[in-house]
Amino acid sequence: MKISFRQILYRYAQILTYNKLENSITIFINGFLLMILYVGFSAHTLPVKIIPYVYRDKLLTFYVITTIMLVLSRIFWRWYHQQMFAGAVEVISNYVNVIVITILIGWLTKIDAKTLIVGITIVILFNIVIYVVRLLGSQKIPMYMLFSVVILAVVTTFLYSFTRVDIFIKISFIPMACILSSRIIPYWLMLDTPYRRNLIKEFGPKDIDKSAIFVSKKKSK
Repeated sequence: MKISFRQILYRYAQILTYNKLENSITIFINGFLLMILYVGFSAHTLPVKIIPYVYRDKLLTFYVITTIMLVLSRIFWRWYHQQMFAGAVEVISNYVNVIVITILIGWLTKIDAKTLIVGITIVILFNIVIYVVRLLGSQKIPMYMLFSVVILAVVTTFLYSFTRVDIFIKISFIPMACILSSRIIPYWLMLDTPYRRNLIKEFGPKDIDKSAIFVSKKKSK
């Protein structure tokens, strides 16, 4: 049975929920990238062609500010997580981190720009195919596709560990990116926006006791 694109987004909205775990993960990633970039820029180990000078101060400023904001949001969590803008720093950081990590991985593994673009294109096409197949009503094919890329990632990593041939570790990043992208791309649905609320109102259960929801939310705090 065919389903609408909004129904697919609703399913992602059910999975993506803003909580302390998401906050902690983003604090760790942002803090780690801040350290890597600061050391790399200070020691001049990161080539200018990878991250030009014009972006370096801006990147460091971004990570200093977002890391401080994330830590403060954790300290004042009880108040902060109830605000409409809660999770915005995590969402923005998520998309910036994807770009920075992709650049760093390309540099560390010596993947040239053309190969990197091909890999990114494959990941985008993979997600488009999954969305289209789901729109057509099939739930098993996307599941098989995800299982396939997981197996491919495990096999290529296993082959690299034994052969030490660089091509295997380079190939392994593509299925890994395909797996992670299914969560990274719709990450914005974690935000408590009117669009998310409308999705839940449209496709969510209609006969839930509101008092029960309120009690469960209090317990989760």
